[in-house]
This record gives sequence, C-alpha cells and structure tokens, in this order.
Amino acid sequence: MMKTKHTNTWMVFTMLLIFSSAVQAQHTEIEYDSNGGDPQLLLKESGTGGGFSRLTMQNTLPGFWTLAARNGSGTTDDDFNIYYDDGTSGVNIINIDGDGNKTNFTSAVEVIDEDVTISGVDPDLILSSDATGDPAILFGDNGGTGDSRIWYDSSEDMLRMGTSTINGAVNIDNDDRVGVNEENDLTSQMTIKANAGNTVIPAHLELRENNNSQGGRMHFTNSNDSHWEIHGKPGVSTNASSTGIMDINYFNNTTELSVAAFDGKNERTGIRDDTPEYTFSVDHRSGSPDNSVGSRYGFNLENTSNSDSWTFYTRTSSGGDLRLYYDSNTQDAINPILRGTFNSADGVYTNNSDIRLKKNITTLENQLEKVMKLRPTRYQFNDYEVENQEYSLGLIAQEVQKILPDVVSHITEKEEDGTDYLGIAYTELIPVLIGAIQDQQHLIEKKITDYKMLKSEMASLRAMIEELKSSK
Repeated sequence: MMKTKHTNTWMVFTMLLIFSSAVQAQHTEIEYDSNGGDPQLLLKESGTGGGFSRLTMQNTLPGFWTLAARNGSGTTDDDFNIYYDDGTSGVNIINIDGDGNKTNFTSAVEVIDEDVTISGVDPDLILSSDATGDPAILFGDNGGTGDSRIWYDSSEDMLRMGTSTINGAVNIDNDDRVGVNEENDLTSQMTIKANAGNTVIPAHLELRENNNSQGGRMHFTNSNDSHWEIHGKPGVSTNASSTGIMDINYFNNTTELSVAAFDGKNERTGIRDDTPEYTFSVDHRSGSPDNSVGSRYGFNLENTSNSDSWTFYTRTSSGGDLRLYYDSNTQDAINPILRGTFNSADGVYTNNSDIRLKKNITTLENQLEKVMKLRPTRYQFNDYEVENQEYSLGLIAQEVQKILPDVVSHITEKEEDGTDYLGIAYTELIPVLIGAIQDQQHLIEKKITDYKMLKSEMASLRAMIEELKSSK
C-alpha cells in the first residue's frame, strides 16, 4: 500500500500508479483533506469544446463501465453520466442534467433486471416538498399530457396517482383509506367512484378470471379462518345453453356452504340451491319451525311492523307434506304454532282440530233456520274486466254478516275513503250446514214418527169400522 499527503508530486505519482498496467498492487488509497476546489483526485479534459472527463473500470472480460462528466457554458451541457459498454455497444444508464436538475434512467442494458434498485435502512428514498410545490415522480415524456404521476398533496395530506397534476385517479390518505376517482371524501377503507349510469359498462369494479371455466371471486374475512365468497361465472354469449351463475358461499374452515345462487340466463334464484330449477327456489334443512331457536328451518314471511310471521316447511317424513306455522308477537306460545298441513298425495288441506288446542267449546243449534235465510247467488266481479268473464257462485258477505257474523271478516285495510271490504270463510260454513242437516234430520225423524203413529191410528180405525160392519 502506498500513501501520499499534501503534495501535488505525490498526487501525480498516484495517478500514474492507477493507470499504469505495470502496477501489481491490489489497490491504491488516496488520503487527503479535500474540499470542492481541492479534491483528492482531479480528472481534467484537455480538449476544447467542453468535452467529458472520464473514469473507466473494467476487468479481463469484455465490456466496461465509465463515469463521465462535463461542465458546459453554465446554462447548457452540464451533465454527469454513468455509461456501460458490453463490448459491442454502449448506452448511458444514468444521466444527471445539471442545468435542469433532472436525473434520467434507462433500462436498455440487458444485464440489468430492474431499472432502479434502492436498498438500505428505512426509509430508502425520501421525496420532500419545498416552497415551489409538492414532490412527484413522473412516468412518461417530461410532463406530456399522457404522462403518469405519483405525487404527495401536502394540502390534503394525501398520496395521489394519476395522469393529471390536479386530479388523482388513485388517492391514499394518512389512515390508509383508498379512493379510486374519489379524492377527498374517503369514509370507507376503499371508495370507488365512477359515472356508470344505466349502461352495462363501465363498471365501478371488475374482477376478471383468466380461467374461463371459473369466474371472478371476492372474499370477505377477518382474522378468523372462515370467510364469505361472492363468485360470478359468466356464461358464453355465443352459446345459447351456457348458464351464467353467481354464487354466495360461506366457508367455515372445513366445509363450503352454498347460501344463494343466481342463474342469469334463466333468471332464477336459489337459496341453499346452487342449481335452481325454478324462478325462486328454497332448499331448507330438516328442523321444524316449532323447534327451539337455532334449530328452525323453512321459508319465513314476517311483518316487520309487528313481527307476526308465517313459515312454510316441507316435512322430511310423511311424504313431504307442506306445513304452515304462525308466530304472533303477542301470543303466549314461545315457538311458532302449526296451523295446517297440505297433504303431499292429494293436496288436501287439513286444519288443526285437536280438542287440546281449543277452549270455550259450544254446540251450534237451530242452524236450519239460519241456512234457510241465506241467499245463494250467481255473479261476476266488477274489478275483473276480461272478455267473456265467467260467472261465480257464492253468497253476499253483507247478507251473511246479518245471519252468521262469525264467518264474515274484513279482508282489506280500511281505505282513505272509509271503504272496508268483507270476505266469507266458506269452510266455516261447513259446521253450520252440518248443524242445519242435523236439524232437518230431526224434523224428518219426527215426521216419520208422527206418520207411523197416524198410520197405526188409521189401522185401528179401519179395524173398528170393519167390526161394526160385520155386526149388522
């Protein structure tokens, strides 16, 4: 090792050692207390015209690196280059323009995999704002209209990305909330704003699957292992038999559960049915609605104003009978109550009629007189305006209400004009008709008894008459 201090003679001698091919030492070290005007090593171009001073580094393999710098007239041609030549051709890898305070990179050299690699202790690169504006990174051709930018908006404390210095296509605030085409009103973790209108495209968000046998997926999860999934598999537009399906699935870490499916081609919806065959299909588990909470299944319709509800449930046994359950928010029962069953074999509806479900039981009497007051009618409906409307047979609710008020009820909510339509529960007339038939049967039996008595008396009178005749 050779050291030089404080004299130009030693500096010249050191430079000769560096560039001399006869030097066999492993390296040369220059130690000197330098400043801007008095450096450790000065490379000065002697040619005219503001040429480059160069320092070249190479080994025994083809190619070399060169550091080149020049100072121009003070306003132009002030450059510093890092140049690489692979033995065939060369290119400037980095150019620093001293006039415009710009640094340009190129990726034309094949031996470099990345354009720029920065590694070190966090932060590796700092861009800060000054009095002239906020820091930005430009991708493009020196600020053209098609350039892309990444910049920091100090007025809103937000990182922006886009093709305009005014509006950001992607914006990130200091709470890590992201806005796409939404600059400042970021109230959700991600906000996407677009003017899609009523057209099919553009969509606010598109998930595209590369495998045409599958579809785009979106997962909703947290720190647990379970998650929800929305999976959309479009059909093939040129294939009439191709079906587009969208699924909503739940994964409980071990099993995939199909919660809902939508058949786009056939306009069908399935609940727990991933291949619906009807416009609306519900596939429920086994679990009667009158079970305890958490074990109830079926199709439930509830009035949110009072929480009253009806539940349709298909039984597993009994051939799949359809049961109807009613649950009133004011009833004493804890669970929904079975109200009736449709038989799966013949469709007959069976009402509940167990005596254990009834109270205040009384016997209907003298029903024949009431039935005789009913007026059977044949009629057409006013609000059913069709050509050749068929006639219906029945009774008039207002007339029946005066005779049998128990079978008449209000079937509509009262209208603004006070109108309140009435209806007749015709099945409730069955016990009345049975009572009337019984009353009539009692009359018939009494007539038969009276007839038999009259017939016996007539026979006795005839015998007496015959006896009188024979005695004369």
